[in-house]
Amino acid sequence: ERLEQARSSIKEQVQQESFLKLKEREKVIEDLKNKLDEAKRQAEQGSMQLQGQIQELEIIELLREFHPYDEVTQSKTGANAADVLQVVRTQNGAECGKIYYESKRTKSWSNEWIKKFKQDNINTKADILVLVTNALPKGIERYGIVEGVWICSFNDVKELSLVLRYGLLKLQ
Repeated sequence: ERLEQARSSIKEQVQQESFLKLKEREKVIEDLKNKLDEAKRQAEQGSMQLQGQIQELEIIELLREFHPYDEVTQSKTGANAADVLQVVRTQNGAECGKIYYESKRTKSWSNEWIKKFKQDNINTKADILVLVTNALPKGIERYGIVEGVWICSFNDVKELSLVLRYGLLKLQ
């Protein structure tokens, strides 16, 4: 009888230890799944930021290529400013005006971009604001103006920059 009780007690202890080990493993697996999900989310976010930076760099390269007399600079990452500033200059180097570019590479349009862009321009005092986005607002198919800000897709930046630059040169 005592032998049977000892066996039963040992068996119960072993089952309890196995149960606890199983629960530990389940907890480790759950924690690893959560960490993996978080890593995936961060990687996707980093990827979106990288895509945005790539578009900024392409805009800079395009502007420098098509407007060699102009000064084209990129804002510092994390700075409270739009992405690219183009100081339009004549062949003699005289400044004619500034065009400020903000690049957005997202799936949906936001009217908040306009407010922030105008706020960013308070210090820069650019003459023309251009928001480059693949998510155009309703009513704009290629390019247009919303609240005094030019809106265009990346594919139309070159042509729009030529027209806007020409206008600044003519005003000069």
